[in-house]
Amino acid sequence: MNPTPINISFLETVYSKNVEKQTLDEIIAVIRLRALADKIKKLRAIKDENKCKQYKSEFPAFFPTVLLGTKNTLGEDSQPTGIIQFDVDKKDNPELDFVTCFPNK
Repeated sequence: MNPTPINISFLETVYSKNVEKQTLDEIIAVIRLRALADKIKKLRAIKDENKCKQYKSEFPAFFPTVLLGTKNTLGEDSQPTGIIQFDVDKKDNPELDFVTCFPNK
């Protein structure tokens, strides 16, 4: 039995005007393929904060918590997906040891 696919909003970059619908399974498959691994390595090597933000803005973006409407903004035609999202990163949590929390398998 396959569960009902959950559609979420996907953008080619954070500046994209066109919002695409993709299933959460499709997004997870791309992440598992490590298709962005080289870009992520390069991002982590950038020390200048402005250059880092610029480079990061070229990454694809997805929104698990909301299905955006026709524009790249929240609006009356946006719909919640029912998924709860947490954003935890090293910058905001310097004491967190990500290697211990999420060891490579």
